[in-house]
Amino acid sequence: IVKGLIEASQRSFRGFSRAFAIDYRLCTAEPYPVSNSFPAPLLDVLAGYRYLVDSLNFSPSNIVVEGDSAGAHLAIALTRYLLATSFPNSNMAGPGGLLCISPSTDWAGTHMLDGPCSLRDNHDSDWVAGFASSDYVPRALLGHLPDSYIHNPYLSPASRVIESPARFFTRFPYTCIIAGGAEQTIDAMATFADRVRDGSGKSTVTWLAYEDAIHDFLAFEWHEPE
Repeated sequence: IVKGLIEASQRSFRGFSRAFAIDYRLCTAEPYPVSNSFPAPLLDVLAGYRYLVDSLNFSPSNIVVEGDSAGAHLAIALTRYLLATSFPNSNMAGPGGLLCISPSTDWAGTHMLDGPCSLRDNHDSDWVAGFASSDYVPRALLGHLPDSYIHNPYLSPASRVIESPARFFTRFPYTCIIAGGAEQTIDAMATFADRVRDGSGKSTVTWLAYEDAIHDFLAFEWHEPE
């Protein structure tokens, strides 16, 4: 995996020497108190990004935004927002790269609407069935907002019911997506990869899928050799 990451990054970056991690707010929903719904986490990572650019004077082109699972979902949202927004009196712009490890891209579950899908086919090979089949995360993201996550490219960037989805993923930076072949949500990840290719060009995306690997397998030292 290290070799794959190095090869994927060499096209745009010489290497990584440090990381900046953001302790962003986490969404909660009933039966817990409803708090920190979207866009609260996005505002937190946006503040961190601005700190890097405007306070520490990092060039956006030298920043790689990275996340895994729900964190990768947030990394995608941050990248989209940076590309769609102008920031007066700031040097903020889109990052030089985006690294998504097992990104959660279809909280609406629209890949189950028709035909076979990895949510069903990989139910017994992955460990995220409790998350994939529950409406807790969509409810936590929305909080008291109107029910819009099915059509919202920020909340469900791979939703199959979004019209003309490629228009939401133009000018994306070099993007590397790492997935496990045994993941329940790999179909949605592939849909997201296709949308970035359609919106920003085929050469923008490197897709690394590892046979029989589970969700977020890089976090599990016992999951070798993948």
